[in-house]
Amino acid sequence: MPVYDRRCQGFTLVELLVVIAIIATLIGLLLPAVQSAREAARRTACTNNVKNVSLALLTYHDARRAFPKGIQRTLDSSVFNGYSLHTFILPFVEQKALFDQIKEEAVMNGQPWMKPNHYWPVNKLTRHATVPAFTCPSTLRRGEFPSDTGPITAHCNYPGNVGSNLAWVDLAPIQQNGAFQLEAATRIGSFTDGTSKTILIGEFVLGDGTTASGRFDRQSDVARGGTWPAGAAVSTSDGPITEAQLTTFGNDCQGKASSSRTGYLGYMWVQPVNMCTLFNTIAPPNWSFPSCMTATSNLVGDNRGVYPARSPHAGIVVHGFADGSIRTIADSVDVGAYQALGTRNGGEAVAAP
Repeated sequence: MPVYDRRCQGFTLVELLVVIAIIATLIGLLLPAVQSAREAARRTACTNNVKNVSLALLTYHDARRAFPKGIQRTLDSSVFNGYSLHTFILPFVEQKALFDQIKEEAVMNGQPWMKPNHYWPVNKLTRHATVPAFTCPSTLRRGEFPSDTGPITAHCNYPGNVGSNLAWVDLAPIQQNGAFQLEAATRIGSFTDGTSKTILIGEFVLGDGTTASGRFDRQSDVARGGTWPAGAAVSTSDGPITEAQLTTFGNDCQGKASSSRTGYLGYMWVQPVNMCTLFNTIAPPNWSFPSCMTATSNLVGDNRGVYPARSPHAGIVVHGFADGSIRTIADSVDVGAYQALGTRNGGEAVAAP
């Protein structure tokens, strides 16, 4: 009778190494595809958020016959003691309970609804209130925004467009040419350039919540102490703001970035200031120079500066327009064309992207 060897037949070392190499190669081929698919899904979710915020603003306009102010000051004179435009659209992004809670919290603490204080209880209430519609799933958490009640999570990735100007309250109303004026409510009727050719909202990435010097991230940090070129217009309503003037300002800011910076981009959706809930369209999206304020020590952008739209999506920024449409605009867009899309009443001839 034949005799069979009952010993287990295993892999040789060479065979095992070949199998491992094949598996590693397959993983190497599949991983980029998986990551790309995930990013595509996040980008789709982000685009949907831009759509929802845009529709919320338009619904608010239908109900109130005007858009919310970019900065809603309260009876107190301080800008910080006010509300952002995002606060007023909470009921239209499925956050009515939070909106009612904000008002109730103010009244319960002896403060009229429209007279809060920067460190009042509503600030503590909202600083941990994450609103999904205001948060891009692709955004990177570069750090924590510290507070006395724990890391702040009420971030804002979708700021409102204040136009092609240096974006602060010391500008005359006629110079505030964006979809939102800082302390006045705009109406669709004033969008004489056409709602399909006027940007309503854009994107921000999140900072790291620090002001430490010696390092700088162009996408998420804001340089301080930039000097706006002498003789340059502060708004395209006054005259053209050229790419050369922007480059001069950008180079100046680049030189100061590592020694004076703030990482509070996208800080809190309740704060009615540049960097937190407002951006301007002087510079193109994902500008190659740092975002930059003219003040030398401010934590957030409550002063003049260049605060461009920035996105975690490579090469483009998602924008919502005043007609409710959503479009991506490439970093390489012509500066003049982009500035024109940022104004509601500039009279520029520009094709919608």
